[in-house]
Amino acid sequence: MQKAIEIKKKIFIFIFLFAFCINFIYGSIGILPIDSFSFFDTGYYVTKGLWPIKDYWAFSGILIDFFQGFFFLLFGVSWKSYLIHSSLFNGLAAILVLYFFLKIGLNEPVAILFSLIFSLLFYSVSGTPFTYQHSLFFSYCCLVFFLLGIFYK
Repeated sequence: MQKAIEIKKKIFIFIFLFAFCINFIYGSIGILPIDSFSFFDTGYYVTKGLWPIKDYWAFSGILIDFFQGFFFLLFGVSWKSYLIHSSLFNGLAAILVLYFFLKIGLNEPVAILFSLIFSLLFYSVSGTPFTYQHSLFFSYCCLVFFLLGIFYK
């Protein structure tokens, strides 16, 4: 029993690291100035004490500005800390997919495969922090927990 738990922990760690690294790699390939730098400046503004809407124009959701400001405070203002933000969310989403599929009784190798595929398609599309991926992440979290609440009252 203890060995099975250790194996599951290693699988979850592997899935998280795979999803994190794949997004980090794809986020480093090519720059689309309109999309790639969307929240770099606004995250930097937050670290300087400025507030969205009050001090600067926020063109989309402001939660991502605060998230990025937090990552800049932790890791410094750099492209790597910018990618850590999106890569972390990609890893968390992949783990959530794996957890959900295992919880509903899907075959373990198939659940692992689906979570790996999901990690390739989720945040790696943009590679950098983006509002649509964050909203998709939070919507997916709500949907998963809602379904688990229905299945396991």
